[in-house]
Amino acid sequence: MSIRNSKQSGDPQKLVEELVNLVNMSPPVHLILGPDSYKLIKDKKAKNMEEFETYKEITMSTNL
Repeated sequence: MSIRNSKQSGDPQKLVEELVNLVNMSPPVHLILGPDSYKLIKDKKAKNMEEFETYKEITMSTNL
């Protein structure tokens, strides 16, 4: 067993409730679960956007 077993943040019951709620919805392509995951992904997306903007001129210059 993992050392982290049963020590993860988050509430498994709340996770199950949200997954059950998704059955009645049109679920997203990418579902982020947990505030730590949300922050990690949001920060990564922000870095990606900065990089995109840095190279935007080159990106846009490839059109005829």
